[in-house]
Amino acid sequence: MNIPVLPKSNLYRFKSIVGLVLICLSICLNFYLMVDYNQQSIRINAVIESLKTEIESSLTQLDDIKNKVIPLCKLNNCRCVDEKGVLIEPVFEKGPPLITKKQKEMDELFRTYTHIESNVKQHELHIKQKEMLIADYAKFVYPYFFALVVILFVGLFFFLSGLRDWKNKIQRHQDILLRKHVKNYQSDT
Repeated sequence: MNIPVLPKSNLYRFKSIVGLVLICLSICLNFYLMVDYNQQSIRINAVIESLKTEIESSLTQLDDIKNKVIPLCKLNNCRCVDEKGVLIEPVFEKGPPLITKKQKEMDELFRTYTHIESNVKQHELHIKQKEMLIADYAKFVYPYFFALVVILFVGLFFFLSGLRDWKNKIQRHQDILLRKHVKNYQSDT
């Protein structure tokens, strides 16, 4: 009774091809992950830079408003800057004055100042959120990156061991048989 023998050369070739597929797959997916991560980082960093630019222009506006309000406060006998130099709602020392153009202008400047100041705080919060988003995305990508590197090495192992086994166990014997046939053929002619 003849028991069929599996063709080992096909098994070794299959092992090499699987290794080659794993190598190609891990390289392509790693490349995709890195490109995607870089695109996300560039997009988020652009948003952060635009927010920082807005903050800088807002801080300049705040300084300008502060420089306009302080003389108006002195004219109206009120205090509008605290110990830290931050603009506060006007505190009148001798009771509120009669509503005048200067008072209305000072109130309008103060409302603008508080609005711009709240925008600056919101922008700073958005910057922190965007920086955390980049860090979270990096934490998401890096495990996949390392898993794909492991798959790359597994594929490399399969590829090289399949080629080595095919060469040592199959091809070497076929080369010996081929040499014998060539010698027999040359001796016959």
